Amino acid sequence: MRKGSRFMKKNKKSQLMKINYKLQPVVNPLEGTGFENAITFQANSIIEACRNLTLLEARLFYLSLIYVRPQLKEGYGQEGFVEELIPSSEVIKIFSDSHCYNKLKKVSESLQSKLLYLKNSDNPDEGFCRINIFNKMQFDSKIGGLLVEFNEKMRPYLLYLYDKAYTRIALRDIFCLGSPYAIRVLELMLEYQNIEIFKKRRVITRKVSIEYLRSYCM
Repeated sequence: MRKGSRFMKKNKKSQLMKINYKLQPVVNPLEGTGFENAITFQANSIIEACRNLTLLEARLFYLSLIYVRPQLKEGYGQEGFVEELIPSSEVIKIFSDSHCYNKLKKVSESLQSKLLYLKNSDNPDEGFCRINIFNKMQFDSKIGGLLVEFNEKMRPYLLYLYDKAYTRIALRDIFCLGSPYAIRVLELMLEYQNIEIFKKRRVITRKVSIEYLRSYCM
């Protein structure tokens, strides 16, 4: 298991932060859950999108991603989204909380209405376009699980990745972190993980403005 260690330096004049991310071994928080080696994929446009998720909402978003089989090569993977059932037993294992049902019901309801604010690639001057992340995010105690289905408008960003830059993130790295802000920083750093100079050094460096970072957690 590897997790990023971040070191931030703030430049008072320019209000810039220089963030270093170094891979180092840590204890796997998902050990024994069956998701120890689960990997998620998403287009970099989602990494760059603005969204306002709590820690639990962010974890549920990533947990839902592991059920998606993206087309990293054209024609190999899902064509569309289907409704997935995440069993309660798996949710309890992952969140280590046998009393999480009430939380999940509330969080799933709020997450279903959450939006992604994506930069308009066709016409940047028009600002952002808004997309609901999920078509369904419902905790159903009768069938014993969480029913999840992504919004069809998320297809280009989660399924059809063969012609796009995308970011690969291990689920365990998300669950190592204790705040939604730490998750956002991790995403921004791992967006650069395939740049050759960082691959060689095994340390990712990125400069972001304070305002820029705030905009990701609007």
